[in-house]
Amino acid sequence: MPFNQHIIDNPKSERVKRVVELGKTKGRKKVGKFIIEGPQSVREIVRWMPEVVEDCYVQMDERRSGLLSPVVEDIAHEADGQGLYIHQVTGDVMHRMSSDAQGIVAVGNLDAVQNRMIGDFEQGQSGHARDAKVIHNVATRGTDVRSNAGGDDDRSETSQTSEGKSDSVSFNDTVAAFWQIRDPGNAGTVIRSADAAGCRAVIFVDDCVDRFNPKVIRSTAGSLFHLPVVTMSTDKFFAWTQTQDCEVMAADVYGTESIKPESLIDVVTRLEHSKNEIAANQGNRNAALLPVDDNGRNVGNEENVKAANGQHSHVILFGNEARGLPADVLERVQSIVSIPLYGKAESLNLATSTSVMLFTLAMARDAAQRR
Repeated sequence: MPFNQHIIDNPKSERVKRVVELGKTKGRKKVGKFIIEGPQSVREIVRWMPEVVEDCYVQMDERRSGLLSPVVEDIAHEADGQGLYIHQVTGDVMHRMSSDAQGIVAVGNLDAVQNRMIGDFEQGQSGHARDAKVIHNVATRGTDVRSNAGGDDDRSETSQTSEGKSDSVSFNDTVAAFWQIRDPGNAGTVIRSADAAGCRAVIFVDDCVDRFNPKVIRSTAGSLFHLPVVTMSTDKFFAWTQTQDCEVMAADVYGTESIKPESLIDVVTRLEHSKNEIAANQGNRNAALLPVDDNGRNVGNEENVKAANGQHSHVILFGNEARGLPADVLERVQSIVSIPLYGKAESLNLATSTSVMLFTLAMARDAAQRR
């Protein structure tokens, strides 16, 4: 699809007004579309989910012939290669569309992105491998030029894997879940942390902020398009966990009368001991049947590798920014985990707690697989 040669220069045009309305929940629900702002986010949706993109808008450099910056030009050419509609606009139009555009915005289809996320989530559950193109993207993402760097309905969604990246493929079945997360900045940050820690999915549980709020999307820095982020009610979330071979851990300081919190250090130790016991009882038998790489790690069929390495699935449940998790929710998990504090601070905020918890478990898992 070649660039549209017509330059949109009227900030008050109907097309521009329709894009502006996507910044509001009502506008997104009305037309079933959402806005993606800025080079980082637009590049990632173009690369990972081009099929959900309906239009790209790129700002012209009014001082010279061409687009606003080399970064915008690179993304526009990648979008062009994907066959996407690309519209050139003036600086006034771009500023009207979004004050956070940095020269580029895109419009996506809500049904298409939600269906893709649901499909990826379910594909991740069944252990189906991604296609070769996506595997290639996992290996190469982040190597290209960077810019320096409707609300949720009541429909429950039942969500793809972001394999951990190291010098070999690491199977990570961790799912990060967030109960009643409300702040858009926090929501975007925890999605980004979950992506970076190699989680296979994120679940927003109960009444949460809209995943397609523009501030959420910006705060994810593109991670929203790397792994599925789905929504469930509290009851459906726990019903789903019962269908999975997993342990549900809640991040909480105090715990309940019946479930006392474990230190994250003790949890890592417990998981390591559990891995060793499984390896001693059955893993050695499985491992003997599997090839190994140059570092002595098992490779081959995903399920067999998991069994040989004694791996388990985990769902980590985090609470609301202000209230945490209520007792009735905590009573439904298998364990409660707290992060040890070594200084005078009384607590950590949700974004920091998420990063610490997810990366600790990811690094512990990776270290165990390297041994």
